[in-house]
Amino acid sequence: MRGWFVGWLQLATNVRYVVVLIEPPSSMTMEQAVEVRMAIARKVLLKK
Repeated sequence: MRGWFVGWLQLATNVRYVVVLIEPPSSMTMEQAVEVRMAIARKVLLKK
């Protein structure tokens, strides 16, 4: 799958949405793509 993935993390009482554009390799499974998406979302949120 390719395209836009929307990931979110709930921090305290605030819910922030992060949209990350990733293009996983064709060998990557959907589960792996979700893990990568969430890892990127965490890194982005932790920088704020």
